[in-house]
Amino acid sequence: MIAQLLHTFPPDHKTESGQLFWSGLKRLPKILDYDPNDKTHAEFIFATANLFAYVFGLEPIKDKQEAAEKAAAVKVHSFNPKKVVIKESDNDNKVEKAEDDEVRIEELTQLLKGIYSDYLVLFA
Repeated sequence: MIAQLLHTFPPDHKTESGQLFWSGLKRLPKILDYDPNDKTHAEFIFATANLFAYVFGLEPIKDKQEAAEKAAAVKVHSFNPKKVVIKESDNDNKVEKAEDDEVRIEELTQLLKGIYSDYLVLFA
């Protein structure tokens, strides 16, 4: 999402009024790549995984090495920019959307239907 945002609004992007987009309260984000050898990254993944486990009533991961190995095994797809519409200000009346919104909505709907079906089988 950060890569898409930077693609849509590069560091030197100016609004219709000629102001730099990344000014005032808008801070230029930075893309961070996960490094399994970076202790801070590993700690973040460990803490976040356990927060999600708690929220969803799952067993927490107690082994930090196991969490780091699982995170390192995740395949991250390379960034492919999309054509998107994003509001430049709160006063902007544009409808925010991406070119593949309908396809993504259908994919997520099917995924949720599958999860719901699995849930019904488990608790029927």
